[in-house]
Amino acid sequence: MWLSIFLPEQDTICQHKSLYLLIGLTFMGLSICLLVTGIRTIVRWARSGRSEAKKILVSKTNVVLLFVWIASVLGEVPNFYVITQRTHVKQSSSDLRSMGISIERYAMDHHEVYPVAESMEELARILEPRYIAKLPLKDDWGRPFRYVVRNFEKGGAKEYLILSTGKDGLPEVADPWSYPIGSSNAFDSDIVFSGGSFLRFHEGHAC
Repeated sequence: MWLSIFLPEQDTICQHKSLYLLIGLTFMGLSICLLVTGIRTIVRWARSGRSEAKKILVSKTNVVLLFVWIASVLGEVPNFYVITQRTHVKQSSSDLRSMGISIERYAMDHHEVYPVAESMEELARILEPRYIAKLPLKDDWGRPFRYVVRNFEKGGAKEYLILSTGKDGLPEVADPWSYPIGSSNAFDSDIVFSGGSFLRFHEGHAC
């Protein structure tokens, strides 16, 4: 499809997501302009002084071409949606991995226990700037990450989870310690990082 020709590889999209979102919206805007132009052209030709048979032929031909164009545009809408959601998944997964690495580094300096924090802001105050320059507070859908710990000792915790609740923003499970381990291909699925690896991840984005 025509939009796919102009879009580069997924890694490049993730690096310049705002630019490619703008490109996608520009294509859609152009499609709407062409749609309006086509309708105006049909109306103008229908009102011209041409013979009736010629007017009908011209109008029908342009209606067919117009519907072909609309079908092409609508066919790209799901593709653009998938590309956008995959970008959100990839960036959120990357942020979770970076935070997980910083938490593991903290544990190395603190008797193998993880930091205890009631919020992402509190976690940021603990980890910045020694273990991470800037802690991401929200996932790529714009919702806060969650940080959960348990098994407290030596002023810290022996286990942690850090997660994104996916596209829908709703947790898959009531108890964060009961997540099924493995992958999912649903954009609504949560992404969970713990102990240096992903417990729950989107297919193609395990790190």
